[in-house]
Order: sequence, then C-alpha cells, then structure tokens
Amino acid sequence: MNANAQKSKVNGNRLKLDLAQITHPTNLTTSGSINGKYKFNDKFSVNGNAQKTNTNGQKSTSFGVGADNTSKKLTASTSYTQNKSPNSKTKNLKYSATYKPTDNLKLSTDGSFTKQNGQKSRDLSASADYTSKKLDANLKVSSSKSVQTKSKSIAGGVTYRPTDKVTIGANGKYSKTNGVAFKEVNVKGSYTGDKLSVNGGLSSGKNGNDKTKSLSVDGKYKVNDKLTVSGGAKRKNTNGNKSSEGNLKAEYTGKKIDFQGKYQPNEKSEIHTNFKTSKRDGKRQNEFGIGGSYKANENTNFNVDFNRKDKKNTVSVGGEYKNDKFNVKGNAKVEGGDRSVEIAAGYNPNDKFGIEGNAKFGKENRKKINSYGVKAYYKPNDKWDLNAEINKANGGKVRYTV
Repeated sequence: MNANAQKSKVNGNRLKLDLAQITHPTNLTTSGSINGKYKFNDKFSVNGNAQKTNTNGQKSTSFGVGADNTSKKLTASTSYTQNKSPNSKTKNLKYSATYKPTDNLKLSTDGSFTKQNGQKSRDLSASADYTSKKLDANLKVSSSKSVQTKSKSIAGGVTYRPTDKVTIGANGKYSKTNGVAFKEVNVKGSYTGDKLSVNGGLSSGKNGNDKTKSLSVDGKYKVNDKLTVSGGAKRKNTNGNKSSEGNLKAEYTGKKIDFQGKYQPNEKSEIHTNFKTSKRDGKRQNEFGIGGSYKANENTNFNVDFNRKDKKNTVSVGGEYKNDKFNVKGNAKVEGGDRSVEIAAGYNPNDKFGIEGNAKFGKENRKKINSYGVKAYYKPNDKWDLNAEINKANGGKVRYTV
C-alpha cells in the first residue's frame, strides 16, 4: 500500500520548528513528532521535543524540554525528559553548571534525578578547583542513591610550591558505600636541586576491615660528572603484617668501569652483576647475580649467567649466530633439579623460500618437557603462496598444517 507523508517547517531568526507525521498502513504504525528551539539571545536558549507512536495498538510517548546558558563566567544547562511505553515509564531531570569567578577559581556542580517504573535514583556532585603559580587545590563532594546502592564521598588535594625546587602536596578521600567506609590520606614532598633530588611520601588507608600504612623515600646525589649515588627505602604495614625493602646504587661512568653492575674490559666482553636485599614479614630476602657476555664478531655472541634467589641457584648458558640467510640461537638452563635446553633456527636464502624450526626438551617444574616445531613457506610468484607446519607440544600428538 502507499505511504503518506506530510512535513512542515517554520524558520525564523529565533525559532526553529520541525513537525512531521508519517503513516504506514502496512505496518499499522502511526507516529508524530515535533522539535523546537528558541534562542532569546547569544547566551540563553530553550528547546523542546515530543513524539507519539502507535504500533499495532501499542502506544508510546516521549517528551523533553531543556534550557542552556553560556556566558564568560557561567555555563549552565538543564533538561527534563519523560518516556512512556506499555512496559516502562521513566522520568529524568538533569542539570549542570560551571562558574568561573576568576581565572584561578572554577566551581562546578551537576546532578540527575530519575524515576523508572516507580524506582527512584539520584546522582549529585559539586567540585571546586583553584590553580595558581604556587598553589593548586581541589575539592569534590558526591552522593548517589538507588534501589541497591547508597554512597557518598568527599575527596580533595593540595599542592604547594614555595620555590622552584620544593614541592609539598597532600590528598585524601573518604567514601561510604552501603555502610562500608573507605578512607585514604597521602602526604608527599620533593626537592630537586642541581646535585641532590629527594622524594618522600606517607600514606594511610582503610577499606572495610583492611588497614594499610606505608612510608617511602628515595633520592639521588650527583657527586660529580662521573659519579652518582642513588637509593631508596620503603616500609609497609598491612593489617599488622610489616614489610620493608631498600636499595642503594652507585653509578660511575669512566673508561671501563660502571658500578651500576657492569664491567667492560674491551668492546667484545662484558661482566655484569646485581644485588638486591629486602625484608618481608621479618624475613630477609637476598638476590645476587653475576654473568658475562662475549661478542666474537658481528654475527656471533655467547652469554653465561648465574643467579641466586631464595636459596636457589640458576645457571644458564647461551649463544647466537646469524647472517643474512641463516640464524641459530640456543640456551641451556639448570635450576635446582630442573634442566632444559631450547634451540631455534631459521634459513631464508631468498624472498621466496624460508624455513624455521624450534625445539625444547628437558625438565621444568619437575615435569618432563619435549616439544618441537617446523614451519616452511614458499612463494614463487604473486599467484602462489604455500605454507606447511609441523609441531608437537608437551604430551601431545604431532600436528600437521598445510
């Protein structure tokens, strides 16, 4: 059947109006809508819209009005909408506003009230921000309530820069959701000079029954152009369980020695070392490692490493060789009662053909491992592209893919 459509539009300097009515007898649907906006001046305007639909006797309506104001210091908007259908009925009121009395201060607020099928909910918030050369500050308060959730929170922070080298700051938050409280406070400070830089922080928090406190500090001192000393420490207490850790590092940049853990007697050889100590739950944990590498030429290099952690020793030996067409890499590792060897190789004589393979066998986590794979491709021209692959995983069967 034929569809009828009628549409009219009225345009003026201030008023815009759209009116449409469409009837589709085949679908037994009738709908009508109207939208309008009136602009009083360059700052203030109002708008509205409405729609009604009838589909096979099922009626639904929607209605909305709003207002907007924009000026140099104030920006605000509000809207109200209402939707109704056979299975649902919703009403919503929203607002938002931002006010800037000065270039440094900004005040904001927004909110929403909703009623859906008789169930009410709301979300409200307000905030203030202040920014200047030496001082930054912010504060935000919010509240939310629905059928299942009720929460409120307040958060704020301040940062003060008395000089170009010193910064002091603090921030905190308190919230309560369905009767469970959360609070957190952080204080921090930093100093950055030509030779010395120091950062420190103190925090305290509570989330339900969990309580946490921590203190941390780190710094760096540049003795001269070649020597720099840095270090840090952290102490934490979570529900009475205390832990602490610290580190100290010296860096010396000379011709051959680097106390960051590296010694290079020549361009081909390198010896590196590391040491770390920490204390958790009253137990001291130490980690120590030493290793070396040797680069015979541009194509060949070897490496060996020893590491001791948690009273366990790990030794690994590896090497690599590569050129324009061929590459191979291998590594053997011994860790406690585990031993493993891993090898990978590839051959690419030209852009048309290539083959790659890998294998790993031995024992890891007290379990036997045995896996390998081979992959090849051949592309003689733009029309042909052939690929083949064979692989076997631990404890699995050989798989073929073409």
